[in-house]
Amino acid sequence: MVFLSQVICSGRSFKQQGGERMTKYQCVKDFTCEQCGKKGMLQIISKNYQRVRHYSHLDPATKKPQFIYHKQTMQYVERVLTTPKQAHNGQNIDHCNHDLTKLNSSLKSGTVEPPPGFEPGIFSLQG
Repeated sequence: MVFLSQVICSGRSFKQQGGERMTKYQCVKDFTCEQCGKKGMLQIISKNYQRVRHYSHLDPATKKPQFIYHKQTMQYVERVLTTPKQAHNGQNIDHCNHDLTKLNSSLKSGTVEPPPGFEPGIFSLQG
């Protein structure tokens, strides 16, 4: 179970200027690395290969950020992503339990009435 708030990119390929092939992977931010215990960005490249990307340093010549990568086991990634996180108040944070096809299901009546003076069609500049 990947939490919707954590997924920041999806997997697809596209061509960059110059004909290079770039690939976007499914990524999860603030993922705890299995090897070093530090937080990084999990990149799910395939079913059999996942890695965590950590910022290393800024290259002095090119001014581009440099990263190091740690391979993660599939069992560890699945275990961490399926374990619900807990908020500071002790409640579980599970963003996947919401049925996005029924957005108004949490409302008692399914509709919300506007406050007095904000009905559709009523507009006045006077106070």
